[in-house]
Amino acid sequence: MVEPIVESSTETVLNVAKAEAIRVLHVDDDQVFLKVAKQCLETQGEFEVDTASSINEALEKLKKTDYDVIVSDYQMPSKDGFEFLKELREKGNIVPFIVFTGKGREEIAMKALNLGASGYFTKQGQPDTVYGELAHGIRQVTERKKTETTMWEREERLRAVFSSSPDAIAVSDLHGNIIDCSEAAWKMLGFSSMEELIGKSSFDFIAEKDRQEALENLTKTLEQGTARNVEYVLLNKNGEKFWGELSASIVRDLLGNPVGFVGVIRDVSERKKAEQTLKESEEKYRSLVELAPDGIVAVNVEGIVTSANRSFLRLLGYDSEEEIVGKPFTELKTSRVEDIPKFQEMFMSLMKGESPSPVEFLYVRRDGTIRWAEVHPGLLTKEGNPVGAQVIMRDVTERKKVENTLQESEERFKAIFEGANDGILAADTKTRRFSFANPRICEITGYSSEELLKLGVGDINPKKDLPYVIDSFEKQRQGKVALSKDIPVLRKDGRVVYCDVSSKPMKIGSQEYLVGFFRDVTEHRKAEEERREVMEKLQMMNEKLRVVGGLTRHDVNNKLAAITGNAYLARKKLPGNSEVLDYLKQIEASVKQTVQIFDFARAYEMLGVEELVHVDVEKSVNEAISLFSDLKDIKVMNDCHGLTVLADSLLRQLFYNLIDNSLKYGEKLSWTRVYYEDKNDHLNLTYEDDGVGIPQAAKPKLFGEGYTTGKGSGYGLFLVKRMMEVYGWTIQETGTQGTGAQFTISIPRTNKEGKENYRLS
Repeated sequence: MVEPIVESSTETVLNVAKAEAIRVLHVDDDQVFLKVAKQCLETQGEFEVDTASSINEALEKLKKTDYDVIVSDYQMPSKDGFEFLKELREKGNIVPFIVFTGKGREEIAMKALNLGASGYFTKQGQPDTVYGELAHGIRQVTERKKTETTMWEREERLRAVFSSSPDAIAVSDLHGNIIDCSEAAWKMLGFSSMEELIGKSSFDFIAEKDRQEALENLTKTLEQGTARNVEYVLLNKNGEKFWGELSASIVRDLLGNPVGFVGVIRDVSERKKAEQTLKESEEKYRSLVELAPDGIVAVNVEGIVTSANRSFLRLLGYDSEEEIVGKPFTELKTSRVEDIPKFQEMFMSLMKGESPSPVEFLYVRRDGTIRWAEVHPGLLTKEGNPVGAQVIMRDVTERKKVENTLQESEERFKAIFEGANDGILAADTKTRRFSFANPRICEITGYSSEELLKLGVGDINPKKDLPYVIDSFEKQRQGKVALSKDIPVLRKDGRVVYCDVSSKPMKIGSQEYLVGFFRDVTEHRKAEEERREVMEKLQMMNEKLRVVGGLTRHDVNNKLAAITGNAYLARKKLPGNSEVLDYLKQIEASVKQTVQIFDFARAYEMLGVEELVHVDVEKSVNEAISLFSDLKDIKVMNDCHGLTVLADSLLRQLFYNLIDNSLKYGEKLSWTRVYYEDKNDHLNLTYEDDGVGIPQAAKPKLFGEGYTTGKGSGYGLFLVKRMMEVYGWTIQETGTQGTGAQFTISIPRTNKEGKENYRLS
């Protein structure tokens, strides 16, 4: 992070009358730094600083004392600053919370703001700037808190008036213009707040066909005082219609003069829909029956046909409903002699209130053609008493032919699987018992084919894995899973082997099977486990190195902050011509360079660690901009809307380093810009500014490790270059000295794995 460029507010504070002291609780695990920070902050003006060297100590102090603001470090023993913030908010403590952390912890700052912190400030830098900014930030958040409290009290009073009613409430003037409303009102009309609705005419939310009636009713309400349960077609913000029921009364002033109306509106759309549905249901039912693809016929309790749809007439070869209505169903040549008892038994069972299963039988068309039908019966009742039956009849002749063909090919089906390289088991979907096993599955399990056919799903698996195996069977039976990996199979000799299992439902005749294909992956699994163990050990070692490095940087940064704080206090004690001041400046410069080296080490440590995902470039640029506490009058233009690239969270660091570079070297800088151009086979992502630019002689060394002109650490652009290598991108400086710096990043359409490097929307 670049040091913020702001004017110190110390003189201003000293020149105004002393305001009421702001009570600050500063929490940090470094007591030396706490002591220095307390003195530095209290020199800034009206601050009373109390300190705590642990979160537990801070919590105890918060029980006894009310503070205006909490200033806290992030990384501390036992609990970190995030846990402290979460615990406070969960307890209902809403005191403003400022993170005061080490420089280079931008990701910590972003997380803190997302968790509800009021702000963050860096410890490193010139103390007069660091504590001047911190003091300014504390004043801002305390004033904002006071303003928010005042606004909250006003909103609570208004909310109490309207919140008791589940219906929408709106208040309007005598012309119908809305001057106040309840939450239910603006939500009903599709607005996101009350303020959006205030000032609009209530007539704008009444459908045009009802507006004249609404105007007349408004006049009647003025005459009569009230109007009740008037129904209108209403409009929401987007012009969508719904039914509303309105009751209204006059609002009068202290002298009894009418000054407006208050209306209570209830959404009755569902009730109106129900009424309309009931009205249309009979016609819809008739249309559905008439247009249904299956034959539908209704008979009374004597078995006499009372109605039939077109599909039923077509199935039997009749031309009109009149030809069959009034005749016994069994006389319509719908069945052969041997199937009549089956149909009669089904009908009698239905009349007794039972639920017979669908029945298949042969029927005879009017022209003498014999075909197969599947019949689904349903009982018709009136006031709870049977009055007849409704029969849905479907021609299944072609399906029966297919079933017969499948049954005939069963032996051929088995022969194909006999020589398969994978183990094959067929299981009955209802009983889960095995009905077919090929030689390869016998080799995998150690059982003979005859032995397997006496077993079922679950008998060849360890008991502890049965729930998983049964669940996989059911999902594959339903076609939800194409492949189950590493299914444990218990061999006859007690050894466990692992198989990848894919399966497919299959029907032979009327029997349904789930046919599973088993591939032995035991050896492959062992190799994968060995590789995984090696990777886990490597990850553990890297994690240890990362944690140790992070803790070291945190502790050293605190000590460095204490050094600069003490140097600052020492300078204030020395006369302006003391040669000791030069030594102090050299100390502060060395501290600053050390902090920059730590910043680089932290970022460099993260290179290549995260998995690359598609990252929103516009958001990353905005996050980088937000990490600069004061850009003065420099305008940053972000023209990356709709672009995502395959990168990681360090993308924000890339833009941060480029902006930081402009601030350090731009000299006459007034703007920077980030934009992109799609070149079909690649995309150019460009960062540029209007500073003094980069000399031609410096360009070959620009991205080298440690290269600097004396204003920075020499690692910013080196880190950018390394990020390009991780992402598979390239970068070059393409600006002209005197007109500004320009960095052009070339991103190929796809990476070496064939994944998209960028997407445009």
